[in-house]
Amino acid sequence: MYLREILFIVKLLIKNIIGLICLLLSTQVYSATSHEYKLKFSVELDAVEVTIKLAHPERSLKAPNSKSQFFINLATECKTKRQITYRNKRLLLSPDTKCITYTMRLQQISGSRLFNAKGQTIVSQANEWLFLPSIKSSEKILISVDHSPKHNLSVPWEPNKFSDDEFFIKASPNSGSGLIVIGTFHSEIIKHKGTKLRVAYLPGKPVDKAMIKSWLMSTVDNISLAYGQFPNPNPQIIIAPSAKSWSRQRSPVPFGRVVRDYGESVHFFIDQRQSLQQFNQDWTATHEFSHLLLPYISWKNRWLSEGFASYYQNVLMARAGVYSEQLAWQKLYDGFMRGKRSAPELSPNSAAREGRGGNMKVYWSGAALFFIADVRLRQNSNNTKSLDTTLKALKECCLPSNKAWTGSQLMRQLDTLSDTTVFSDLYKDYANSAGFLPFAKTFKDLGIQVNNGKVKFSDNKNKAIRRNIMFKIRK
Repeated sequence: MYLREILFIVKLLIKNIIGLICLLLSTQVYSATSHEYKLKFSVELDAVEVTIKLAHPERSLKAPNSKSQFFINLATECKTKRQITYRNKRLLLSPDTKCITYTMRLQQISGSRLFNAKGQTIVSQANEWLFLPSIKSSEKILISVDHSPKHNLSVPWEPNKFSDDEFFIKASPNSGSGLIVIGTFHSEIIKHKGTKLRVAYLPGKPVDKAMIKSWLMSTVDNISLAYGQFPNPNPQIIIAPSAKSWSRQRSPVPFGRVVRDYGESVHFFIDQRQSLQQFNQDWTATHEFSHLLLPYISWKNRWLSEGFASYYQNVLMARAGVYSEQLAWQKLYDGFMRGKRSAPELSPNSAAREGRGGNMKVYWSGAALFFIADVRLRQNSNNTKSLDTTLKALKECCLPSNKAWTGSQLMRQLDTLSDTTVFSDLYKDYANSAGFLPFAKTFKDLGIQVNNGKVKFSDNKNKAIRRNIMFKIRK
């Protein structure tokens, strides 16, 4: 009898411990939260009501877009109804302010909208109407959204896995304006290779969504050939059909961009008339997704991020079998030559700051740097270290990142992760030097010859390195 009682007590303790663990798991997402926001969108999509409960005093809240002044109605404290002053894109708060409410008009200036389908779907920039404090790296802001059940919602913010209508905002490099899409558009979640792509299809010309899904999954496959997984677990993806406005472009993806504004999102403008084969052979999506393998790099050093994506788009498409080894090296050579001819009087950092005249230098100087670094890592380690292994370590330590990195900060971090000085050495030698990086010497080391602008291969001791770059073994 005594033993039976002991067993009962043990089972009860185990049950309670399991219950406590489940409770902790379900509530731990709130433990780091500070303020709470509630957004309520009108059925007509002409306004959003915002209520903010502050966990601690704030001096001001800011909506950094200058257009916020045209959209805000009266902002007041929740209980006292005391008016809150708006000045220079900010709501100025009293030390005792704990709750704020205001309403923003979403259609006051229709020309500022990226898309407005007769009030059925609105695409707006959150920084026009969402007033936020300065967020510390350790903080999260909880946002709950109330909208009509007939409407879908797409945001760049981190989803709360325990609630479909709650999200988290964390510190961010704010590299652009994040987009909020709400209305009767089509959306879906594509689960593939450990990521959940949260896809929003903007209204417009009919789009073969099954084809776009296949294309996006193939691109995720391409990126996973770097180190076996996609770098972001749940990015926002916006698909904008735009064949009419891009009719002179032959590419199925005339334009793409990555925005990191309280979350990571990738926007693609597509020519939906083209085939799946044409989409899969296009490099734009692989280039844009490659950006997510690095943190956001400041504008003045963007030649590193654009160059990295230019190098890896060719490497990954060769690994995926879209490009032959010959074609991939040819594309890299052609790109390096465009970079070499572009603004030879400027250094890469100068070309990035100038903004015009050295565009090809911006895109291909960084590609040359990461190519040379990749080869040096492999040469010095008997092919056990590479850009791939360094990127995997970067993902594990630092991604997604909530800050903007300088070029030198990124180089030092990559050195630390690879236990070398390869990256910083190259950066110090060439970031502020006119001309172009000496890619030809590294080509020669790999047995890559160029005759009349065409690349050819010869066997030498580094043949294995050359092939391993483009033909990584899939696991």
